[in-house]
Amino acid sequence: MRVLFVSKPVTAPFHDGSICLVRDLALNLKRHEPSVMSVRGQRPFGDAQSPVVVPVYPKPGGYAPGLRQNMHAMAHLLVQRQAQLWHFVFAPNPRTSSALAPLCKLRGMRTVQTIASPPRQFEGVGKLLFGKIVVAQSEWTRERVVAAAPEREIRVIRPPLGSLITPSLEQLADYRQRLNLRPDQRVLVYPGDLEFSGGAQRVARAVPELVAQIPGAVVVFACRQKTAKAREVDAELRASLNPEHVRFAGELPSLLPLLALADAVLFPVEDLWAKVDIPIAALETMALGVPLVRLDTGPLAELVGPLAVPKDDTLQLVEAAKVAVLDPSRRAEIISVQKQNIAEVFDAKVVAAQYEQLYDELA
Repeated sequence: MRVLFVSKPVTAPFHDGSICLVRDLALNLKRHEPSVMSVRGQRPFGDAQSPVVVPVYPKPGGYAPGLRQNMHAMAHLLVQRQAQLWHFVFAPNPRTSSALAPLCKLRGMRTVQTIASPPRQFEGVGKLLFGKIVVAQSEWTRERVVAAAPEREIRVIRPPLGSLITPSLEQLADYRQRLNLRPDQRVLVYPGDLEFSGGAQRVARAVPELVAQIPGAVVVFACRQKTAKAREVDAELRASLNPEHVRFAGELPSLLPLLALADAVLFPVEDLWAKVDIPIAALETMALGVPLVRLDTGPLAELVGPLAVPKDDTLQLVEAAKVAVLDPSRRAEIISVQKQNIAEVFDAKVVAAQYEQLYDELA
């Protein structure tokens, strides 16, 4: 079947988790024909003949689609005749779901709906789910959706991670120079948000002990400032931390080189609203062979291999970072288990095959 992915515009730069999900699925389908919604005049996959790129949107838009952007998508769905199945990938919200549900019924389409990111509140979420098959990306989300909407069957398929190009030595050197990092310094990276969770503040509270107990440690905050609140938090962190011990990377051309040069990645994030259940930065960290430290709760607790710490225990966060950086045998074990988890569960080929089984059911 021809499968049309209905999502925000699929176009570079691929910083949005839901867009990365669509890209990696579409590039790895084997038995069904993918097509994606993109921006007029853009070619997100270069000269590749597949996936088919449908020029739906006049411009890329922002992280949260506006009404005009949604109207372009609706207009296309009203008239398109090529696809036999629509695969929706977006965060459930009343405005979009109330428009799409009757349209799917009117067109009599086969539909798969992937919950791209957990809703802020799960109460009433059943009204937002209209796909013939609904997919959550973690057991954590599935359990909460089922508790709020027991009438719905929810499948679980993990987010995909496509093939990575390992950054070159020249790229790593460029990032060290960009961030004023000496070759002898140990780099700890926080790649989460600033405003939606307390992850940045947890890492900031740990900075004095991290630099005291890990020789040569420098903590890098790599956070995109999506909102005014993020800019406020960024300013507060800068004012409260010793600039010799931290760096603020801002929005980088690519996060991959920074993750690759890290000695460990700290991700004590409890609130993944506006993100996919398991952010791509965490999966990239694991695939690159860099130890990850995460909380012992939420969707991230389903990752196998990373060190887990309680939500608000600064000392355990510091101790986990020390183990990841300074204990060679434990470090090697963490890296090995993380890579195995990626290969068996999150590899895009594995995930795409699971989705194709769903498409077969609907066929």
